[in-house]
Amino acid sequence: MANYNDPSQKKTDTIHASSTPKAMGSDSNAPNRAREPGVAVVVQAAELPATKIRTSMKSAKRVVVATMNDPALLAMSIAATADGIVRDRIIADLSVTPVSAITILSPSGSRVSEAVKTFTPKDVQAQLQTARIGHCNSFDPFCPEGAHILKEYLKPGTCVVAYVEYKNLKRDEATGVLAHLNAAVEQADAFVVIFVVCTKKQDTSWLRAYAGEFVEITKCEPGPGAQTAIVFTNVSLVDHHALGIGRVMIEAFVDSGGTYTYRSEPFIADRAIIRFAWCARNKEAKIEQIAALVGRNKSNVSRGLDDLLVPPNNEVGMKPPKGSRNRWATLYNLDEVWPLKSPDAGVAGEATNTPHSPKTGDSGHAAKAPPMTNCTNSLSSKTLP
Repeated sequence: MANYNDPSQKKTDTIHASSTPKAMGSDSNAPNRAREPGVAVVVQAAELPATKIRTSMKSAKRVVVATMNDPALLAMSIAATADGIVRDRIIADLSVTPVSAITILSPSGSRVSEAVKTFTPKDVQAQLQTARIGHCNSFDPFCPEGAHILKEYLKPGTCVVAYVEYKNLKRDEATGVLAHLNAAVEQADAFVVIFVVCTKKQDTSWLRAYAGEFVEITKCEPGPGAQTAIVFTNVSLVDHHALGIGRVMIEAFVDSGGTYTYRSEPFIADRAIIRFAWCARNKEAKIEQIAALVGRNKSNVSRGLDDLLVPPNNEVGMKPPKGSRNRWATLYNLDEVWPLKSPDAGVAGEATNTPHSPKTGDSGHAAKAPPMTNCTNSLSSKTLP
Protein backbone atom coordinates (compact mmCIF):
# COMPACT_ATOMS: atom_id res chain seq x y z
CA MET A 1 0.00 0.00 0.00
CA ALA A 2 1.27 3.45 -0.85
CA ASN A 3 2.50 5.69 1.94
CA TYR A 4 0.46 8.86 1.58
CA ASN A 5 2.71 10.74 3.96
CA ASP A 6 5.83 10.15 1.85
CA PRO A 7 6.73 13.62 0.46
CA SER A 8 8.09 12.01 -2.69
CA GLN A 9 4.60 10.76 -3.45
CA LYS A 10 2.94 14.09 -2.75
CA LYS A 11 4.97 16.18 -5.16
CA THR A 12 3.39 14.76 -8.30
CA ASP A 13 1.10 12.07 -9.56
CA THR A 14 3.08 11.80 -12.81
CA ILE A 15 5.98 9.44 -13.26
CA HIS A 16 8.31 11.00 -15.82
CA ALA A 17 10.23 8.78 -18.20
CA SER A 18 11.96 11.84 -19.65
CA SER A 19 11.80 15.61 -19.49
CA THR A 20 9.04 15.65 -22.12
CA PRO A 21 5.93 14.19 -20.50
CA LYS A 22 3.09 12.85 -22.55
CA ALA A 23 -0.23 12.01 -20.94
CA MET A 24 -1.72 8.67 -21.84
CA GLY A 25 -5.31 7.64 -22.15
CA SER A 26 -6.76 4.22 -21.52
CA ASP A 27 -4.70 1.90 -23.70
CA SER A 28 -4.01 -1.80 -23.40
CA ASN A 29 -0.40 -1.12 -24.42
CA ALA A 30 0.10 1.52 -21.75
CA PRO A 31 2.37 -0.62 -19.52
CA ASN A 32 4.76 -1.29 -22.40
CA ARG A 33 4.67 2.25 -23.77
CA ALA A 34 5.51 3.61 -20.32
CA ARG A 35 8.98 2.13 -20.73
CA GLU A 36 9.55 3.94 -24.03
CA PRO A 37 11.56 7.17 -24.06
CA GLY A 38 9.55 10.37 -24.08
CA VAL A 39 6.42 8.78 -22.62
CA ALA A 40 4.93 9.48 -19.20
CA VAL A 41 2.22 7.67 -17.32
CA VAL A 42 -0.39 9.63 -15.39
CA VAL A 43 -0.99 7.69 -12.20
CA GLN A 44 -4.43 8.00 -10.70
CA ALA A 45 -4.32 8.85 -6.99
CA ALA A 46 -5.71 5.92 -5.04
CA GLU A 47 -8.69 6.58 -2.81
CA LEU A 48 -7.63 6.65 0.83
CA PRO A 49 -9.03 3.73 2.90
CA ALA A 50 -10.63 6.06 5.44
CA THR A 51 -12.30 8.16 2.73
CA LYS A 52 -13.75 5.08 1.05
CA ILE A 53 -15.17 3.76 4.31
CA ARG A 54 -16.65 7.11 5.34
CA THR A 55 -18.55 7.47 2.08
CA SER A 56 -20.00 3.96 2.41
CA MET A 57 -21.20 4.32 6.00
CA LYS A 58 -24.92 4.44 6.67
CA SER A 59 -26.41 7.30 8.67
CA ALA A 60 -27.28 6.81 12.33
CA LYS A 61 -31.02 6.10 12.40
CA ARG A 62 -31.51 4.35 15.73
CA VAL A 63 -30.80 5.10 19.38
CA VAL A 64 -27.33 6.45 20.11
CA VAL A 65 -26.25 5.70 23.69
CA ALA A 66 -23.39 7.85 25.00
CA THR A 67 -21.81 7.09 28.38
CA MET A 68 -19.50 9.17 30.57
CA ASN A 69 -18.08 8.72 34.06
CA ASP A 70 -17.74 12.44 34.79
CA PRO A 71 -21.04 14.26 35.37
CA ALA A 72 -19.27 17.58 34.78
CA LEU A 73 -19.01 16.64 31.10
CA LEU A 74 -22.75 16.11 30.58
CA ALA A 75 -23.93 19.60 29.64
CA MET A 76 -20.98 20.36 27.37
CA SER A 77 -21.26 16.95 25.71
CA ILE A 78 -24.90 17.63 24.88
CA ALA A 79 -24.02 21.08 23.52
CA ALA A 80 -21.13 19.74 21.43
CA THR A 81 -23.36 16.96 20.10
CA ALA A 82 -26.05 19.46 19.11
CA ASP A 83 -23.43 21.63 17.42
CA GLY A 84 -22.11 18.68 15.39
CA ILE A 85 -25.59 17.55 14.38
CA VAL A 86 -26.75 21.00 13.26
CA ARG A 87 -23.55 22.28 11.69
CA ASP A 88 -21.87 19.17 10.29
CA ARG A 89 -24.65 16.55 10.33
CA ILE A 90 -22.39 14.20 12.22
CA ILE A 91 -22.10 12.58 15.63
CA ALA A 92 -19.07 10.56 16.75
CA ASP A 93 -17.92 10.16 13.13
CA LEU A 94 -21.30 8.94 11.92
CA SER A 95 -23.39 11.02 9.56
CA VAL A 96 -26.95 11.89 10.50
CA THR A 97 -29.84 13.12 8.43
CA PRO A 98 -30.59 16.88 8.53
CA VAL A 99 -32.77 17.87 11.47
CA SER A 100 -35.20 20.74 11.86
CA ALA A 101 -35.09 20.69 15.66
CA ILE A 102 -33.35 19.06 18.62
CA THR A 103 -35.52 18.50 21.68
CA ILE A 104 -33.91 17.93 25.08
CA LEU A 105 -36.06 16.07 27.58
CA SER A 106 -35.15 17.52 30.96
CA PRO A 107 -36.68 16.88 34.41
CA SER A 108 -38.24 20.00 35.89
CA GLY A 109 -35.90 19.81 38.88
CA SER A 110 -32.71 19.59 36.79
CA ARG A 111 -30.39 22.50 35.93
CA VAL A 112 -28.68 20.65 33.09
CA SER A 113 -30.71 22.35 30.36
CA GLU A 114 -29.62 25.81 31.53
CA ALA A 115 -25.98 24.73 31.39
CA VAL A 116 -26.50 23.24 27.93
CA LYS A 117 -27.78 26.60 26.70
CA THR A 118 -24.66 28.33 28.06
CA PHE A 119 -22.36 25.90 26.24
CA THR A 120 -24.29 25.97 22.95
CA PRO A 121 -23.27 28.40 20.17
CA LYS A 122 -25.92 31.06 19.68
CA ASP A 123 -26.75 30.11 16.09
CA VAL A 124 -27.33 26.48 17.15
CA GLN A 125 -29.57 27.53 20.05
CA ALA A 126 -32.24 28.48 17.51
CA GLN A 127 -32.79 24.79 16.75
CA LEU A 128 -32.56 23.67 20.37
CA GLN A 129 -35.74 23.14 22.37
CA THR A 130 -36.22 22.01 25.96
CA ALA A 131 -39.20 19.91 27.01
CA ARG A 132 -39.69 19.93 30.77
CA ILE A 133 -40.80 16.67 32.37
CA GLY A 134 -42.94 17.89 35.24
CA HIS A 135 -42.67 17.18 38.95
CA CYS A 136 -39.50 15.08 38.93
CA ASN A 137 -35.77 15.40 39.49
CA SER A 138 -34.83 12.57 37.15
CA PHE A 139 -36.14 11.10 33.93
CA ASP A 140 -35.48 7.53 32.82
CA PRO A 141 -35.97 7.00 29.07
CA PHE A 142 -35.12 3.31 29.53
CA CYS A 143 -38.27 2.51 31.51
CA PRO A 144 -41.64 1.97 29.77
CA GLU A 145 -43.12 5.22 31.11
CA GLY A 146 -40.09 7.24 30.07
CA ALA A 147 -39.98 5.65 26.63
CA HIS A 148 -43.66 6.48 26.14
CA ILE A 149 -42.97 10.15 26.87
CA LEU A 150 -39.93 10.15 24.57
CA LYS A 151 -41.91 8.67 21.68
CA GLU A 152 -44.36 11.58 21.84
CA TYR A 153 -41.56 13.85 20.63
CA LEU A 154 -40.45 11.62 17.75
CA LYS A 155 -41.21 13.39 14.50
CA PRO A 156 -39.63 13.04 11.05
CA GLY A 157 -36.43 15.03 10.71
CA THR A 158 -35.98 15.65 14.43
CA CYS A 159 -33.60 14.55 17.16
CA VAL A 160 -34.58 13.84 20.75
CA VAL A 161 -31.97 14.02 23.52
CA ALA A 162 -32.35 12.59 27.02
CA TYR A 163 -30.01 11.92 29.92
CA VAL A 164 -30.10 9.57 32.88
CA GLU A 165 -27.90 8.29 35.70
CA TYR A 166 -26.86 4.68 35.37
CA LYS A 167 -27.87 3.92 38.96
CA ASN A 168 -31.52 4.46 37.95
CA LEU A 169 -31.48 1.78 35.24
CA LYS A 170 -33.04 -1.65 35.53
CA ARG A 171 -31.17 -3.93 33.16
CA ASP A 172 -33.95 -6.32 32.15
CA GLU A 173 -36.36 -3.46 31.65
CA ALA A 174 -33.88 -1.29 29.75
CA THR A 175 -32.95 -3.94 27.18
CA GLY A 176 -36.55 -4.44 26.15
CA VAL A 177 -37.22 -0.71 26.00
CA LEU A 178 -34.12 -0.10 23.86
CA ALA A 179 -35.21 -2.68 21.31
CA HIS A 180 -38.64 -1.07 21.19
CA LEU A 181 -37.19 2.45 20.87
CA ASN A 182 -34.88 1.43 18.02
CA ALA A 183 -37.86 0.26 16.00
CA ALA A 184 -39.88 3.38 16.84
CA VAL A 185 -37.02 5.70 15.87
CA GLU A 186 -36.51 4.03 12.49
CA GLN A 187 -40.23 4.12 11.78
CA ALA A 188 -40.43 7.82 12.66
CA ASP A 189 -37.40 8.71 10.50
CA ALA A 190 -35.79 10.48 13.45
CA PHE A 191 -33.00 9.66 15.84
CA VAL A 192 -32.41 9.69 19.59
CA VAL A 193 -29.32 10.35 21.69
CA ILE A 194 -29.39 9.19 25.33
CA PHE A 195 -26.54 10.23 27.64
CA VAL A 196 -25.83 7.89 30.54
CA VAL A 197 -23.80 9.20 33.48
CA CYS A 198 -22.02 6.38 35.29
CA THR A 199 -19.04 5.72 37.54
CA LYS A 200 -15.83 4.00 36.47
CA LYS A 201 -16.82 0.86 38.36
CA GLN A 202 -20.25 0.51 36.77
CA ASP A 203 -20.36 -1.86 33.80
CA THR A 204 -22.22 -0.35 30.85
CA SER A 205 -20.99 -2.84 28.27
CA TRP A 206 -24.34 -4.63 28.14
CA LEU A 207 -25.89 -1.52 26.61
CA ARG A 208 -23.71 -1.93 23.52
CA ALA A 209 -25.62 -4.98 22.34
CA TYR A 210 -28.93 -3.12 22.32
CA ALA A 211 -28.01 0.42 21.30
CA GLY A 212 -27.98 1.42 17.65
CA GLU A 213 -24.64 3.14 18.28
CA PHE A 214 -22.58 3.15 21.47
CA VAL A 215 -20.28 6.07 22.31
CA GLU A 216 -17.96 6.66 25.26
CA ILE A 217 -17.16 10.25 26.24
CA THR A 218 -14.00 11.15 28.15
CA LYS A 219 -11.98 14.25 28.87
CA CYS A 220 -8.55 15.03 27.43
CA GLU A 221 -6.07 17.89 27.50
CA PRO A 222 -7.04 20.84 25.27
CA GLY A 223 -4.65 22.35 22.76
CA PRO A 224 -3.51 25.99 22.51
CA GLY A 225 -6.33 28.47 22.97
CA ALA A 226 -8.98 25.88 23.84
CA GLN A 227 -10.92 25.92 27.10
CA THR A 228 -11.80 22.23 27.29
CA ALA A 229 -11.47 19.09 25.18
CA ILE A 230 -13.58 15.94 25.15
CA VAL A 231 -13.23 12.72 23.19
CA PHE A 232 -16.11 10.85 21.58
CA THR A 233 -15.12 7.21 21.07
CA ASN A 234 -17.63 5.39 18.89
CA VAL A 235 -17.31 1.83 20.18
CA SER A 236 -19.61 0.64 17.41
CA LEU A 237 -16.83 1.63 14.97
CA VAL A 238 -14.00 -0.01 16.93
CA ASP A 239 -12.92 -1.98 13.85
CA HIS A 240 -12.23 1.32 12.09
CA HIS A 241 -10.27 3.08 14.83
CA ALA A 242 -6.94 2.06 13.28
CA LEU A 243 -8.03 3.97 10.17
CA GLY A 244 -8.57 7.15 12.15
CA ILE A 245 -12.35 6.68 12.10
CA GLY A 246 -14.63 6.58 15.13
CA ARG A 247 -12.56 8.58 17.63
CA VAL A 248 -13.13 12.32 17.60
CA MET A 249 -11.66 15.05 19.78
CA ILE A 250 -13.87 18.11 20.23
CA GLU A 251 -12.32 21.27 21.65
CA ALA A 252 -14.37 24.10 23.15
CA PHE A 253 -13.32 27.72 22.67
CA VAL A 254 -14.73 30.69 24.58
CA ASP A 255 -14.56 34.27 23.36
CA SER A 256 -14.43 37.40 25.51
CA GLY A 257 -18.22 37.55 25.55
CA GLY A 258 -18.58 34.03 26.93
CA THR A 259 -19.77 32.52 23.63
CA TYR A 260 -18.73 28.93 22.99
CA THR A 261 -17.61 27.48 19.65
CA TYR A 262 -16.36 23.99 18.87
CA ARG A 263 -13.70 22.44 16.68
CA SER A 264 -13.58 18.71 15.91
CA GLU A 265 -10.74 16.61 14.58
CA PRO A 266 -9.65 12.95 14.55
CA PHE A 267 -8.41 11.88 17.96
CA ILE A 268 -4.63 11.53 18.12
CA ALA A 269 -3.66 11.45 21.81
CA ASP A 270 -4.94 12.50 25.24
CA ARG A 271 -1.90 14.65 25.97
CA ALA A 272 -1.55 17.83 23.99
CA ILE A 273 2.23 17.62 23.79
CA ILE A 274 2.02 14.18 22.18
CA ARG A 275 -0.46 15.53 19.64
CA PHE A 276 2.06 18.23 18.79
CA ALA A 277 4.84 15.63 18.53
CA TRP A 278 2.62 13.55 16.23
CA CYS A 279 2.05 16.51 13.92
CA ALA A 280 5.73 17.44 13.88
CA ARG A 281 6.79 13.86 13.15
CA ASN A 282 4.25 13.72 10.33
CA LYS A 283 6.10 16.72 8.89
CA GLU A 284 9.37 14.75 9.19
CA ALA A 285 10.77 16.41 12.32
CA LYS A 286 13.18 14.28 14.34
CA ILE A 287 12.38 13.06 17.85
CA GLU A 288 15.47 14.86 19.14
CA GLN A 289 14.29 18.16 17.66
CA ILE A 290 10.82 17.80 19.13
CA ALA A 291 12.07 16.84 22.59
CA ALA A 292 14.50 19.76 22.66
CA LEU A 293 11.80 22.20 21.56
CA VAL A 294 9.27 21.17 24.22
CA GLY A 295 11.89 20.69 26.92
CA ARG A 296 11.15 17.02 27.52
CA ASN A 297 13.14 13.82 27.54
CA LYS A 298 13.49 12.16 24.16
CA SER A 299 12.37 8.79 25.54
CA ASN A 300 9.18 10.30 26.96
CA VAL A 301 8.21 11.75 23.61
CA SER A 302 9.13 8.54 21.81
CA ARG A 303 7.09 6.35 24.18
CA GLY A 304 4.12 8.67 23.85
CA LEU A 305 4.19 8.26 20.07
CA ASP A 306 4.76 4.50 20.22
CA ASP A 307 1.56 4.03 22.23
CA LEU A 308 -0.67 5.65 19.58
CA LEU A 309 -3.05 3.58 17.47
CA VAL A 310 -2.38 5.62 14.32
CA PRO A 311 1.32 6.52 13.93
CA PRO A 312 2.49 9.87 12.52
CA ASN A 313 3.67 8.22 9.30
CA ASN A 314 0.60 6.22 8.35
CA GLU A 315 -0.97 4.83 5.20
CA VAL A 316 -4.57 5.71 6.02
CA GLY A 317 -4.29 9.38 5.06
CA MET A 318 -4.46 10.83 8.57
CA LYS A 319 -2.59 14.16 8.71
CA PRO A 320 -2.25 17.13 11.07
CA PRO A 321 -5.60 18.94 11.28
CA LYS A 322 -5.91 22.16 9.31
CA GLY A 323 -4.76 25.16 11.30
CA SER A 324 -2.59 23.11 13.66
CA ARG A 325 0.64 24.90 12.84
CA ASN A 326 -0.82 28.35 13.55
CA ARG A 327 -2.02 27.17 16.94
CA TRP A 328 1.20 25.49 18.02
CA ALA A 329 3.22 28.45 16.79
CA THR A 330 1.71 30.44 19.67
CA LEU A 331 3.72 28.22 22.04
CA TYR A 332 6.81 27.15 20.13
CA ASN A 333 9.19 28.38 17.45
CA LEU A 334 8.44 25.94 14.66
CA ASP A 335 10.94 27.18 12.08
CA GLU A 336 13.06 24.02 12.28
CA VAL A 337 10.65 21.24 13.26
CA TRP A 338 7.68 22.39 11.17
CA PRO A 339 8.83 24.90 8.53
CA LEU A 340 6.29 26.82 6.51
CA LYS A 341 7.46 25.16 3.32
CA SER A 342 6.09 21.83 4.57
CA PRO A 343 2.99 20.58 2.75
CA ASP A 344 -0.24 21.98 4.25
CA ALA A 345 1.73 24.36 6.49
CA GLY A 346 1.40 27.51 4.39
CA VAL A 347 -1.27 30.17 4.59
CA ALA A 348 -3.52 28.25 2.24
CA GLY A 349 -3.40 25.21 4.50
CA GLU A 350 -4.30 26.99 7.73
CA ALA A 351 -7.76 27.32 9.19
CA THR A 352 -9.42 30.70 9.06
CA ASN A 353 -10.15 32.72 12.17
CA THR A 354 -13.89 32.57 11.65
CA PRO A 355 -15.33 30.43 14.46
CA HIS A 356 -18.35 29.21 12.49
CA SER A 357 -16.71 28.45 9.14
CA PRO A 358 -16.58 24.66 8.72
CA LYS A 359 -13.33 23.61 7.05
CA THR A 360 -13.00 20.07 5.87
CA GLY A 361 -9.70 18.61 6.99
CA ASP A 362 -7.73 15.67 5.70
CA SER A 363 -9.75 13.40 7.93
CA GLY A 364 -12.78 13.66 5.66
CA HIS A 365 -15.15 15.53 7.95
CA ALA A 366 -15.58 19.16 8.76
CA ALA A 367 -13.73 20.82 11.60
CA LYS A 368 -14.79 24.20 12.93
CA ALA A 369 -11.97 26.67 13.08
CA PRO A 370 -11.30 28.13 16.52
CA PRO A 371 -10.71 31.79 17.20
CA MET A 372 -7.04 32.42 16.54
CA THR A 373 -6.82 35.17 19.12
CA ASN A 374 -6.06 34.84 22.81
CA CYS A 375 -4.07 31.66 22.14
CA THR A 376 -1.09 32.44 24.31
CA ASN A 377 -1.86 30.01 27.07
CA SER A 378 0.85 27.51 27.93
CA LEU A 379 0.32 23.82 28.60
CA SER A 380 0.44 22.83 32.22
CA SER A 381 3.60 20.97 33.13
CA LYS A 382 1.51 18.68 35.31
CA THR A 383 -0.12 17.19 32.24
CA LEU A 384 3.04 16.80 30.21
CA PRO A 385 5.32 13.76 30.12
